[in-house]
Amino acid sequence: MKCPRCGAENPPYAKWCSLCNHVFSPSTAVDDPPGEGARAVTGPGESTDVTLSYDRPVGTQPGYAAGAPGYIQAGSETVPSQQSNLKTTILIGLLTGTAIIVAMAIFLFFFLWRVPDIHVPTPPGWEAVGERTLKRYESAASAQDEKVTYHYMFRDESENNFIIVGHGDFVPTETPESEEFEDAEAFFWEQQEEWEEYFENIFEREDINAELKTYEVVQMGCGDGALHMSYACWKSDTVYTFDFLAFYKNDYQFFVDVRVEGRDSTQEEVDFLIENISFD
Repeated sequence: MKCPRCGAENPPYAKWCSLCNHVFSPSTAVDDPPGEGARAVTGPGESTDVTLSYDRPVGTQPGYAAGAPGYIQAGSETVPSQQSNLKTTILIGLLTGTAIIVAMAIFLFFFLWRVPDIHVPTPPGWEAVGERTLKRYESAASAQDEKVTYHYMFRDESENNFIIVGHGDFVPTETPESEEFEDAEAFFWEQQEEWEEYFENIFEREDINAELKTYEVVQMGCGDGALHMSYACWKSDTVYTFDFLAFYKNDYQFFVDVRVEGRDSTQEEVDFLIENISFD
């Protein structure tokens, strides 16, 4: 039977067009052919023929019209819905993989590579400078090719003496095997020549006379090991004491500079810093 709408050929007993779903009128439809029904047993030795009918054409899915996205026609060799599901699965896999990589990068940055937060209370008799002054001194250090970041700076009443706390790769050495005090102690003694040479070059460049008074490794209040170096310095008529602390956290090199004029020792400030510096 030919469909009056699209002209497609259909079985003579079809009630819908298999191509366009056009419903045939009762006058054009032909009764189901014999033998198409199913036989049901109703009792011993008795049977009756039951014809199964369908609410919609064979080969269509509920809610889909022929030719619509996801439509599957019986006997078709291509299944668009399966291809769409495969593409969706691949896309979800790519998005999931990307999300995992981003999450790992964030974790590594914030918990492994992030610069630790250092906390330094103001030493007695000193005063913390403002952020603008701190950045000005940091810029001056950068102009001398010193790759450092300043976290704290303190001054006393004279404004000639200062304490600077920061981090950077200014001394090109390796890092301790761990943050345990024993490893830090062994590391700083092995690297003694490199540290002394670093400061000798600075003093020579700045035309400063300096004498090394102390080279020791101390344990800080936070448990980390720190290098302490102390110099007696003089240039022209200026005589001052310079103390230096170096310690490592998460492989970052932290330092403390203490410069005081007119005093033979800055041990009070150094002891306070060693005891009170901490990290998050």
